[in-house]
Amino acid sequence: MTEKDHIQLSFILPMYNVERFLDKCIQSLVQQNLARGTFEIILVNDGSKDNTLAIAQRWASEWPEIKIVDQKNSGQSAARNAGINLARGEYIWFIDSDDYIFEKSSLCLLNLAKKNKLDLLTFDVTYETSNHKPLSVFSDKKEIQEVFSGEVYIAKYNYNNSPCLYLVRREFLMQTGIKFIEGVYCEDGLFTMSIISEAEKIAHYPSAGYVYFNNSSSTTKSKLPSHYIKIANDFVFAIAFIENYISASQGLRCEEYLQRLKSRKDSYIFFLCIRLIQSGLKSSEVLEWYGKLIARRWIPLLHFSHIEYPGVKYKLAKFFINHRLFFTFLTFISRFAKGFSK
Repeated sequence: MTEKDHIQLSFILPMYNVERFLDKCIQSLVQQNLARGTFEIILVNDGSKDNTLAIAQRWASEWPEIKIVDQKNSGQSAARNAGINLARGEYIWFIDSDDYIFEKSSLCLLNLAKKNKLDLLTFDVTYETSNHKPLSVFSDKKEIQEVFSGEVYIAKYNYNNSPCLYLVRREFLMQTGIKFIEGVYCEDGLFTMSIISEAEKIAHYPSAGYVYFNNSSSTTKSKLPSHYIKIANDFVFAIAFIENYISASQGLRCEEYLQRLKSRKDSYIFFLCIRLIQSGLKSSEVLEWYGKLIARRWIPLLHFSHIEYPGVKYKLAKFFINHRLFFTFLTFISRFAKGFSK
């Protein structure tokens, strides 16, 4: 079998009601400078109710590299896991179907990952502006500066939670058995923390290979109390997951690695508190949740990083979160303001 005959790169796209964005996303994949037959695009339709599946089928009729999985709505993690199970490429690239990638980015990144025998290759992200132009462009003229173990990489760098910003060696993924945790919010950060921690070789390419589109409709807009409670429970799950990871790593990992994970854990607690304040839950319910965080000794925040989150607003918010009286005051004031604005 020649190199042209086997799959070198698998793109995995979970899809749910993305008829407005899917053409642009798939177009960015098929126009890559990868040889035909050396890549595959796995489209996982997660129970879409619009024309997403029909659009995917149209593309698949023209491109044999495209494979479609049609499943009942099970969530993004389940869709990605279904894609992993079918993938045959040396490397996997997770793509959100309302985003896109730069032309010629994949071959450059793939060649670097293979040349350096990396488990993971990470790269930068840019954003699409209001005039539908990315803020920056991809350059294939740069170099990888250094290859690290995952432990050292986490210790040195503020890694990105999004799995879309990593090329992942499929065999490495199979060997570790790491999958996306299904049915929970915050699953991206838990997945990336896990794969980086287990990687023997990871490097960063200093150019934006991925374009993020701010699709406001992709976020759940429910204001039901059950929605906020689900989000809070999932944050608690994620925080406990990181805490257990830290405990299991004591004495086995360097102190800088442990401090980074403690900082990441505190950031989850911080943003859970912010979400609780901004939620539609009653003051008594918010304060009950806050009390649970204190009972688990997750508050006060001792490792929240002002390097990763600079600025006065974060320092002020951390102060309010760390002091029960001020957090209570902020909770009641926010409810009063919401009631006054109605």
